[in-house]
Amino acid sequence: MTKHLPINADHEIIISGAGPVGLSLAIALSELDFNCMVMCKEGEFEPQKGDFDGRAYTITPTCWQMWRSFGITELLEPFVQPVSKVEAEAASFAPLSFDLEDAGEEGEPLGYLVEAHAILASLWKKAKAAPNLTIKTHQNLRGIETHSDRAILHIEGEKEEYACKLLVGCDGRESFVRKSVGIKYPGHDYGAKGIVATIKLDQPHNGVARQIFLQGGPFAVLPLKNNMASLVWTERSAVADSLMALNDRDFGLELREKTGDFLGEFTMHSARFAYPLKMRVADSFVSERVALAGDAAHAVHPLAGQGLNLGLKDVATLAEVIAKAAHVGLDIGSPLALEPYEEWRRADTVSMAAGVDILDKLFKAPAPLRGLAGFGMSSLGKSDKVRSILSKEISGAEGSQTPQLLKGEAIRF
Repeated sequence: MTKHLPINADHEIIISGAGPVGLSLAIALSELDFNCMVMCKEGEFEPQKGDFDGRAYTITPTCWQMWRSFGITELLEPFVQPVSKVEAEAASFAPLSFDLEDAGEEGEPLGYLVEAHAILASLWKKAKAAPNLTIKTHQNLRGIETHSDRAILHIEGEKEEYACKLLVGCDGRESFVRKSVGIKYPGHDYGAKGIVATIKLDQPHNGVARQIFLQGGPFAVLPLKNNMASLVWTERSAVADSLMALNDRDFGLELREKTGDFLGEFTMHSARFAYPLKMRVADSFVSERVALAGDAAHAVHPLAGQGLNLGLKDVATLAEVIAKAAHVGLDIGSPLALEPYEEWRRADTVSMAAGVDILDKLFKAPAPLRGLAGFGMSSLGKSDKVRSILSKEISGAEGSQTPQLLKGEAIRF
């Protein structure tokens, strides 16, 4: 029999990772009166000083509703640009566009562009004030044991172990939690990188998000506050590396040459970031005493802007599944309790990952097929019904099985 060191068993649920997904889940569970701990390798987040660093997330109205129910959105308001219209085009074909009228939703934009530092600052502030929630920083997991009644966590440099009924891995694409329990993470690399930067536009963007499909990959211009825009420029890895090596002046010249009149006049406003693009979906989102959420469970191409939104949908679903399991007396870390989360989220994730993967391949195909894809997109844009469906998909509409938090409602039974 294994002899265990003294166990700190004060927390029902331990969340590994303090990014937007991990903190959102911790807040949701705290409000449901679960006793939770968040562990992260890094120190406490420090609010940004100086200029905006250029990183931003697209947030759907449904995910925004969840944050509103947490009291987060009022903290975010100074850093948010609502999206009133989306335009996408390929080659010389007429653009596909849809706006608030197509969505048919009263009072809600198609989405929100939110500065990344503001999201983390707001979530940290809320989490630190939440009841039943402990945050431990500088915690490096060195081992995980799962048993029929608990998960046990071993921390580097500490003799004390931590036990919980449920461990949730929100610890990113290289998730230690996922690897430790042996869940595979299949998929493929795109051989491309996304370059992110912020520019200042000379002409008002009017809340319009625009995307053009170029041969190297999609190029998005996403509206931000104060008439700035976030660029997401996808290029083959070698090309992206060359672009990142340029100074701001030469990078701006390459931008103008690549996009023509698409951007209009602009000035560079932030540092540039580049990250490799991958498609990955875990074989399972749950295991004995373990659940995965966010990038630990999936990574998708950014062309649809749904990466963080998928993780926030995980949050809303997992919180509801855990709460309902506890309500009927189930052990919240048991396979029976976690099965609905697996069923609810994995199918949606696989569908989204496959959809953006196909779209990416179509617009990178040889010229005849790429032209056919552009023609098809242009033709679809003439259909009111298609525009309405696409706008609802982008805005995060879930249909009949929408988790209650994504409706801005408290979880009820």
